[in-house]
Amino acid sequence: MAINKKDNEKALTAVEKSESMILLIIDFDLWTGQTKLRPEDIKFGVGGEVPPKDLAILGSKKIVDPGTLKEFGNIKKDLIRKIERIGLKFMGGYLVPTSQKALIKSHLDEAESRFNMVKGDFILNYEASVQQWADENKDYSKSILNSVVPVSQVATKLGFDYEFMLMAPVAGEEARFGERIEGLGDKLIEDVSQKADKFYLEYLAFKKEIAITTKKTIQGIRDRIDGLSFLNGKCAPLVAMLDEILLGYPVNAEGRYIKNAFFYQISAAMLILSDPKRIEQFLASNKTVEVVGSGLLAGSHIDQLVKAANSKIEDGEESDDFDADLDEFFADMGDEEASAAETTPVVEAVDESQSIEMVDFTDPEVVLFDEEVIDPESVQLPDIDQNSYF
Repeated sequence: MAINKKDNEKALTAVEKSESMILLIIDFDLWTGQTKLRPEDIKFGVGGEVPPKDLAILGSKKIVDPGTLKEFGNIKKDLIRKIERIGLKFMGGYLVPTSQKALIKSHLDEAESRFNMVKGDFILNYEASVQQWADENKDYSKSILNSVVPVSQVATKLGFDYEFMLMAPVAGEEARFGERIEGLGDKLIEDVSQKADKFYLEYLAFKKEIAITTKKTIQGIRDRIDGLSFLNGKCAPLVAMLDEILLGYPVNAEGRYIKNAFFYQISAAMLILSDPKRIEQFLASNKTVEVVGSGLLAGSHIDQLVKAANSKIEDGEESDDFDADLDEFFADMGDEEASAAETTPVVEAVDESQSIEMVDFTDPEVVLFDEEVIDPESVQLPDIDQNSYF
């Protein structure tokens, strides 16, 4: 399917963009269950010892089991994850589309309800929790009980609230405000690229199939771009590309997995999204994600992908070589069509008994994907031994 890569809406002014967003401030007050570690809590002299790390750390001691407070942190993490799927971090809060306020408010109200319920249970059982913790740490039982924080004070240390705010510049600060708003478009693309890069490394690198359950993650990336698409004119064609990927999941599923041609189309989409520069190259080219995916499936670029992925995650650390490798991989995507038309296709038909010859990417004459693409179904691929690439 051909995707219209041209901006189909006139650019909005900074004020118009700000009017399409609201600033969400979330206030979580979480108590650590700790109090100050006192000199008498440490045993000096012969046979002396410091409290175990489960009880004391960095000058503080725990007067309740940290596990009894864990659910408060879980509620916060769950809510932030949902908000970050929709909005952008901004000035200590989140910029969210006005059109998504109802959905976001439902997430906030659900979190508030859960928080208050957990808080009520914790306060009700607080004194018993302290006593149980003291019983489990008999050597420091007296120290724990002597440091108990009154339940009324604990109640004030646990809280949740939120506020929606409209944004507008004060008189004389319009220019500065406009600069901040205009920069959000690039920030959105960078944020999406980080998520796409993580998706590629986790689900696609070194693999030849992907679980159908990953559709939900791609849907989340797609919805995030779409909801904030007014910030950047590049978003519309990227949303269309991801819509095409999402529609292909049920059609191309083989049981619980996606394999063969469509697997490489997903790989192509994530590789495009994983770097702002490659997004620019894709939008400037006349290539479709099917063309890029077909080139991957044809086998001529698998070694390049493996090289790039290997440089990214070798020894569990990111490598500066990764971006260079993938830039090389996508180097000719943005070439003008005239240049591409003059170049011989990089993939040639091969005998079924022969392996596909890898392309020398150091050759400047090589074009990554020519318009004349071999039908993947017509090419017999050899089994790929991943160990041979390391």
